[in-house]
Amino acid sequence: MILNKSQISEYITKKNMITNYIDIDAQIQSNGFDLTVKGISLYHGSGTIDLDNTHRGMPEYIIIQNQGSHHLEFGAYLIDFNEKLEIPNDIIALGYTRSSLLRMGASIPSAVFDAGFKGYSQGMLIVNNKHGLNIHKNARVLQLIFLDREDDNSFYNGEYALPLFEESQV
Repeated sequence: MILNKSQISEYITKKNMITNYIDIDAQIQSNGFDLTVKGISLYHGSGTIDLDNTHRGMPEYIIIQNQGSHHLEFGAYLIDFNEKLEIPNDIIALGYTRSSLLRMGASIPSAVFDAGFKGYSQGMLIVNNKHGLNIHKNARVLQLIFLDREDDNSFYNGEYALPLFEESQV
């Protein structure tokens, strides 16, 4: 079952499922919650991925925006989101590009936000519009929808819960 606005609001206000949001009234939707841009970086090098993370290596990034607005050319960018997530063990979240961003020729492919995930998240913004995209800090770009799941005591056990933009850079 997909959580509705009142259920999402209850998880936020009573269980701190999402903190560090900019404007809850603007971000909470009838079927989800909008994540906002904290900062944007360029990929600057290659990464490495394997089966068991023995050889995993993250690419280098160059921070290009952490305040104001920025014009992004055609290409791929790493986005840091403002919001801190604490997904409960009985919920998962899926992220979808906001339709207004799609209409501008950009998208954010997304992954599952696992039950038990705690921390800040990042996404990859792909600008397909040959004229680029003007984007402002705190723009709403990705909508999370939340789904109930049976608690089977298996939760997020990853390493991607730290922001590229540290708290002091807000």
